Amino acid sequence: MRTALLACAFCLFSGLLNLAKAQSESDEVVADSSTYDLGRVSIKKRNVQAVTIKGADLEKTPFTDLKDAINVYVNGVYSAHQKYVYVIDGILNADINAYSIYDIDEITFVQNAAAVLNGTDAAGTLILVKTKHGGNEDKGITVAGQSEFIRLTKHSNLNPYSPNPKSNDMYHQYYISAYGNSDIIRAGVSAEILHNTIPAGAYLLSIANGYSATPIATNRFKFNGFLDVKLGEGTLLSVNAGYVPQRDHYHKEYVGSQGTQNSDNFYNSQNLFYTDVKLASTITEGLTNKISAGFQRMSDHGEYLYTSYTGATQLTGGSRQDSTALINSFIARDDITYHVNISDDLSLQPNVNFTYRQVDNPHSAQLATVQGGVFRTFIDNHYPTKQKLAILTPSLTVGYQDWLTLQGGFQTYVNSNAQPTVKEHDQTQPLPFATLSVDLFTPMDLDTDEMRLTIFGSYAKNFNYSNDLYGTLMDQLYTHPGNNADFSVRPDPYRVYTQIQGGAVFSFLENKLSLSYNYTMKQFNAGQVVIIMLPTITSRYSNTDARLELHRVGVDFKLPTDGDFTWRTNLNGTLLVTRDNYKIENYIPEIMRLGYPGKPFVTGGFVNNLSYKDVYLDFGFVYGLNQAKTAHPTYAPIYQLNGKDNIFDLQNIDLGYKIPVKAVKSLEVYVNARNLLQSDYSKYTENRRYVGGGFKVGL
Repeated sequence: MRTALLACAFCLFSGLLNLAKAQSESDEVVADSSTYDLGRVSIKKRNVQAVTIKGADLEKTPFTDLKDAINVYVNGVYSAHQKYVYVIDGILNADINAYSIYDIDEITFVQNAAAVLNGTDAAGTLILVKTKHGGNEDKGITVAGQSEFIRLTKHSNLNPYSPNPKSNDMYHQYYISAYGNSDIIRAGVSAEILHNTIPAGAYLLSIANGYSATPIATNRFKFNGFLDVKLGEGTLLSVNAGYVPQRDHYHKEYVGSQGTQNSDNFYNSQNLFYTDVKLASTITEGLTNKISAGFQRMSDHGEYLYTSYTGATQLTGGSRQDSTALINSFIARDDITYHVNISDDLSLQPNVNFTYRQVDNPHSAQLATVQGGVFRTFIDNHYPTKQKLAILTPSLTVGYQDWLTLQGGFQTYVNSNAQPTVKEHDQTQPLPFATLSVDLFTPMDLDTDEMRLTIFGSYAKNFNYSNDLYGTLMDQLYTHPGNNADFSVRPDPYRVYTQIQGGAVFSFLENKLSLSYNYTMKQFNAGQVVIIMLPTITSRYSNTDARLELHRVGVDFKLPTDGDFTWRTNLNGTLLVTRDNYKIENYIPEIMRLGYPGKPFVTGGFVNNLSYKDVYLDFGFVYGLNQAKTAHPTYAPIYQLNGKDNIFDLQNIDLGYKIPVKAVKSLEVYVNARNLLQSDYSKYTENRRYVGGGFKVGL
């Protein structure tokens, strides 16, 4: 409590200082376009090897989870197995799935070791999101929508159903927003309804009489709003808020082999509320201060009920699972930066970031089974989770001319509520980080407008305990009945892991063509429940150190033309290498079972955006080479290896026309599809095919 009060007092003092110093010689409200705000540290963009995706390029892809749409730009099939932490407009406290894709301006995939300082675990990915805050005119309204037919195409581990040619269900997404601008205030609101389904599978029809089922359906409603107020020149107050209720349901009935009347019912209720406040100020020339506070509340209740009746009223079998989570997450932050030019060639930029984070989740789970014709509780578990962190991250950036930038610093825990399980591990030890970029052609007096070669390097150490604990909306039915696993071997929250990244970008033709390479070495703790067969079936929580290396290459090309025809393309590939003695049979993270042992597992994407006058065509492929075919028999302590395969998926394609109409600002219509062409087998790609169309109108 004392640390929380100190954090709030510190932020309040900074806010009062901002208001007192609001007047500045600058006519611009604070907006440092040369820096990435990673949440707990700010890093110069020149020091970060990044991949940026425009939100408009994803608007015509049907999805409920953003990572399903960006995998073609990031790490292909591997992306689905990574944990994503999103920093939205500098706030490390919000669920990206609460936002409509129409509210997102751009998305940035960060390739820098310092990402682990900002809430992502070492095996995860940090994604920066910049949202839209209105338009360039005084006011505007946007209306958009799309509808698609959905059909299962193949078997996938995403759900147990096989293709059913008789089943067609629907995806719907409809959106409306409005904004207004003045010299002082910018404000806007948006609303979206999203409906997605997993059709009922064909194999159930062949094993049960009297079978009837509804598709697994998700209904998500998004309500978001923003308010930006200019408090004098150089000071901007921003307020964002949103509410997202979601309901998921499924029901089936069938006659069992003994003539019993059986039914399954799933129901999920998810509700997410968030709000955040940011105050950014230029206190004096070169000195800026950004303070922010955010709160997110995620409630989640899942129910599963199976019943089996003999006759009309005699309950002979069944089970009931319930799980409830209520995740409250609060974050307060102050980020102070001072930029000074020591000479014409040398600049310094010290930065101090103080972050306080508190998360609690009184999770509970119950499992009941039918005994003697009535439900009796078998498991009643409670998993309360709390996290309190007070983190200080100072750093210094040194820039020499316009070709060398070096930033170094450390992160330390001022306070933490976790206790070390290894005596020599200390929560207060500083975690150093450093990042460097060098433009090799500029000091050689080469024409950098035509060609540029930049090399990057970064290094960071991190604790597991700093990982982000936040709730996210999911488009699948689930309950967590709990388990009685033996947690005798626990991971230490203050075990230090090292992360290294490096790479290069070579661009020429006035940046129309660029070639990139990035190397990533990640160390992390891999924990998993292991099933032991003898002498009785028990489970034990096992964890071990893991190491993963990624080699990512990319080619970006933009057709150099001033004519009516345009073409942008991106081809990327990632090679995954697991080190140490991991084998396919071991209980290791699923991300390490993707590749066939002894064969390189390569995955990536190929994206194209073409247009001729008002007609456009967009399409993207996801691929994977040497994917392992595995099976996990029930209660077996090993994974079986059944060969390898290559993955191919035409993930998205759309063809549209921008209709010139004087009555509206803009109007476009399109037809689109997702997963239109796929390889026959892959457990790791989506197995729903979407075909339909949509529109977008600007008023």
